[in-house]
Amino acid sequence: MPGALALLRTLSRTNTLLLSGGIVVALIAYAVFLVDQQNRAEARLEHLRVTDRTGYLEQIRKLDGFDAYLAEFAKHQNFDTEQTVAPAFMIGRWSLRDEPERISAMVRLECHDPITFENGRLEIPDDDIRVRATYTIDGDTLVVSPATRGAFRVKLVSYGSRIDHLELTPPGRDKVFYAYPCEM
Repeated sequence: MPGALALLRTLSRTNTLLLSGGIVVALIAYAVFLVDQQNRAEARLEHLRVTDRTGYLEQIRKLDGFDAYLAEFAKHQNFDTEQTVAPAFMIGRWSLRDEPERISAMVRLECHDPITFENGRLEIPDDDIRVRATYTIDGDTLVVSPATRGAFRVKLVSYGSRIDHLELTPPGRDKVFYAYPCEM
């Protein structure tokens, strides 16, 4: 039987070596596959950047979050200089609240003390008129410059791929308010 045990040991070592070699080859093949997939994704994103800016920005927002989207948006839409058109994600009414609120993205609050961002115009709480305004983006902040008042900063607070709320001190106010999208 000593010959049979030696044969079993030799076969066991051979099988272990073959299995180990197979695992190493499989891991190398998997790494090559992952690199190829990454290169394809980068090429697709670059193609989108050139051919479909809106689609490109939407992919950046979904893949990398709102902060990355905002940086690319500012660059591609020239918001590093004053624009009379508000960023699309800001257009609408926002309810000003004294304290931050924990609400679902699907819930629209009742408009209490609303501030309204429009293309080229801004309606400020406590005013019955809309004033012309320009917009620029500085990091994670929208700088709003109403024609009749001094500029004010709107911090865009996001979690993941969407804006959660805004933090701003509207003209004529002396404290920070938290703004959430609200019903028209």
